[in-house]
Amino acid sequence: MAKRIHDLLGLPVDEVVVNECLTLKQFLWASQLAGVASFLLVTALLGLVAFVGGRRWLRAIKGGAARTDGRTPGKLAPNRFHEAAWIVGDKHEIADDVWIGAFCVIDAAHDRLVLAPGVVVASGAHIYTHSSVARTATCGAAPIEHAPTHVGPHASICANATVLMGCDVQERAVVAAGAVVPEHTVVPRDCVVAGVPARIVRRARPSKLRSGETRSSCGCAIAPDGKAIDMVCGEHEV
Repeated sequence: MAKRIHDLLGLPVDEVVVNECLTLKQFLWASQLAGVASFLLVTALLGLVAFVGGRRWLRAIKGGAARTDGRTPGKLAPNRFHEAAWIVGDKHEIADDVWIGAFCVIDAAHDRLVLAPGVVVASGAHIYTHSSVARTATCGAAPIEHAPTHVGPHASICANATVLMGCDVQERAVVAAGAVVPEHTVVPRDCVVAGVPARIVRRARPSKLRSGETRSSCGCAIAPDGKAIDMVCGEHEV
């Protein structure tokens, strides 16, 4: 082997061995330097990513503190009802003795919302004044729809019920737990609605007749124009 190397390179055998050792050392040094350089490059890149991400996070925190709805990311705006209730917007008229439980969503950001005296909104119930379904379905071409929502005196919106935009839940009416009241629905006074979509299931208590109203043989209160007020039997025009 040494003779063959000597013949090819014209060097003494001992010089060839020395040159091979030097080449091996240079190779090892170069490998170590390449490894160190790769480590430093990866470290620098990770540091840059962390720096940019940290700046964005700080900007998000600072921007959240200046939101116009009075809340910061991850926190609900304070209200006088329950710390876990979300009162959205300020287009509402909520009586002083209204009860709103935990995990409720009360939407008054897009249109007028009235919660009359004595109303109870149990935990997890949602009351809306808007719908973004049309906007979503048209990829943003249609605007957000909205309509005023009214809940009358001493009405009860039970746990996890949903009242959609434009509804009129009249006095002493009861929306049963888990029910979904469709948009622009009138829930007659003293009636209980349940199900999805919500339907009248029974009368909560006999309605008190107002001036000019009469009661039919089925028990419905009939307005002077002949339309039913309670709509419990489903046979009258409403």
